[in-house]
Amino acid sequence: MARDRVGIKPLYYYFDGNKFIFSSEIKAILAHPVPKVIDHEALCHHFRLFFTPAPFTLFKNVFKLRAGHCLSCCQGKLRIEEYWDIPDGLEIKSKGEAAEGITSLLKDSVKRQIIADRPFGVFLSGGIDSTAVLGLVCDLVGPGVKTYSVGFEIPPSAAGKFNRVLEYARETSRYFGTDHRELLIKDTDARDHIEKIIWHLEEPVPNPSQIPLFLLAREAKKDVAVVLGGNGGDELFGGYSRYYYSKLMDRYQRIPGIPGKGLLPFFLEQFSGRRNLKEKLNTPPGTDRFLLFLGQKKKTLSRILQPPFTEDLTRPFLKRLYLEDKFQDHMKFLMYLDFKTWLPDESILRFDKTTMANALEHRVPILDHRLTEFAFRISTDYKVRGKKNSKWIFREAMKAYLPPHILNKDKRGWFSPGSSWLRGALKDFTYDVLSPDYCPATRDYFNFPEIKKILDDHISGAVYNMFTIWTLLTFQIWHKTFVNGRAKP
Repeated sequence: MARDRVGIKPLYYYFDGNKFIFSSEIKAILAHPVPKVIDHEALCHHFRLFFTPAPFTLFKNVFKLRAGHCLSCCQGKLRIEEYWDIPDGLEIKSKGEAAEGITSLLKDSVKRQIIADRPFGVFLSGGIDSTAVLGLVCDLVGPGVKTYSVGFEIPPSAAGKFNRVLEYARETSRYFGTDHRELLIKDTDARDHIEKIIWHLEEPVPNPSQIPLFLLAREAKKDVAVVLGGNGGDELFGGYSRYYYSKLMDRYQRIPGIPGKGLLPFFLEQFSGRRNLKEKLNTPPGTDRFLLFLGQKKKTLSRILQPPFTEDLTRPFLKRLYLEDKFQDHMKFLMYLDFKTWLPDESILRFDKTTMANALEHRVPILDHRLTEFAFRISTDYKVRGKKNSKWIFREAMKAYLPPHILNKDKRGWFSPGSSWLRGALKDFTYDVLSPDYCPATRDYFNFPEIKKILDDHISGAVYNMFTIWTLLTFQIWHKTFVNGRAKP
């Protein structure tokens, strides 16, 4: 058996040396008489990374086949081989060649993926990537495409942060003449659906956006059977701010002598908006820098986890799996790690399972493997040109398909108000879930008195602890649902 190159669809298997079971869902494997035992190394990875990296799942002897790999089982032995990886080909340094290649490959990918015998639509986030996909769709089929966006019922003071993308999507819809639908999410929706969503996800994904994604998919299913999304643009074309910061760190580490280095930390702290950056500037490129930007801090892990789960197993695991000298360009390797881990094991998983839970197929034309290979050959100098000028070459390639209000806007992430949900409709529920009595089987994993302090600090507004709390909240619900064998929510 084999999994697709990028990891757009999941493939799980159980193997204990004697019994081999495979499925696209963990629930199907657990329907067999297999032990539900937590894999301790996987648990360490999960709380360090905020997701569980392949080939692990949190169950011992239940694995995810890594993207681009094939597996054969013969006479009680497994053989796993990689059949596809991003090649380190000759770098494209011509702006014209890069832009033309992106346009041609993405347009062909969209053309292929709108072929369907059932109605299709587009998830429109208000960002560059989904708008570019929509622009190409409209270029191919004309106006009237069905589009779907989600926003939140929140106080006006917070609307600018959480609903600005909804306003952009609305303006984009008018520009292209789409048949547009909007869905507004309340904090009570989070409380009402979180347990059901975690059951569908099968792996705890500590990202509150799983809730609006699930509800938006349910809404879209009323009209269409297929939706296209803009996933992958940030990983392929340099959309995340961590790529920019990594570039600055490289420049800092190349400055010779103490006098020059004495001034740069002040400059970076003034313009980067990141705390304690001065102490982090000497982080080496590769896995260490990836964990600096994406991983949970060791200080927090030592507060919430019991020994030995605070042991740093993730760094050697990633170094063993992904060779740091694959690319000479440090930014390219950081993007490669995102592409191989975060993208399939968190982002795509979250989209795929929330849509498939509603019998909706989610397609990702930007992640066409031909475009992926081409994108990694483009010089990163064309991708990140400043803190507010990310994905420069992608903008250049797509400018004929992007409305002016999108083409010229800064990157703006899509956020869910999970922090305020914890202080609202989820408050009492979260205190209950993060107590030692909710799921006694997890008492050996966590320091519950410290967890209560972390939750108290967040609820009072003293310390922002949303990501830590969501990681604990989703894990506790997941454990009670799948390990303790509670019935379907």
